[in-house]
Amino acid sequence: MDEITILSPHRDDAAFSLYLSLSRWSAGKISLRVVNFFTVSSYAPRVKSQDSAVVSSLRGKEDRRVLHSISKNIQIRSLGLLDAPLRLGINVSAVCEIMLEEAQSITEANRLASAIDGYHDGGVVLAPLGLGHHVDHLTVNSAAISCGRLGRVGFYEDLPYATWTEETAIRERVSEIESKTRVPLKPTIIRDRNSVRRKLRGISHYRSQITHTEAEAIARFSLKYHGERIWIPKFSGLWNPLIT
Repeated sequence: MDEITILSPHRDDAAFSLYLSLSRWSAGKISLRVVNFFTVSSYAPRVKSQDSAVVSSLRGKEDRRVLHSISKNIQIRSLGLLDAPLRLGINVSAVCEIMLEEAQSITEANRLASAIDGYHDGGVVLAPLGLGHHVDHLTVNSAAISCGRLGRVGFYEDLPYATWTEETAIRERVSEIESKTRVPLKPTIIRDRNSVRRKLRGISHYRSQITHTEAEAIARFSLKYHGERIWIPKFSGLWNPLIT
């Protein structure tokens, strides 16, 4: 395995959840790719404009700056899909309340799955667990699972949602995925001794999305593990280069 593809629902989820892991993996001989799904958005609570073209461009610039500060060799692909408020015509406050079945057609699910299926061929794929029940995160999670290449699919803990999710709820979500896929998962920690300082310095550049206080909360969550935790197939050796 020489390639990792991170499935990021929005332009910030990969860095919020895996900044430290990406930093460690980029130092090895592993090709890194971030695929952003719902990149057309008018959500930018820290700026005045609500124009989707302006906001989408700004979020793209922030994301490139953060990911390329880790490594300029990280490939970034954006699928140009509408995020939930624009796609479903719902308020931002409802994105964690709408059920996946209500929001996604079979056609859409198949289209998303086909968009990522090829990324399994050269390596492994990391998808969001779907913590917080954000419909966009659940959609990407579902697409990753539906590809059927389950020994090559692992999961990361979605931030900032993991900061207010109890450990029991995280474990229950993992169990749901195991029951659905019939693939046992094991927790693996990608450690970093200077986790908070390093992560805060990186993700603070998403200024359109989070305050410094919110960035601190995301960064300080890494103290729970002294790094970041991912969930990978228990009996697949494909993941060994990531965790050794």
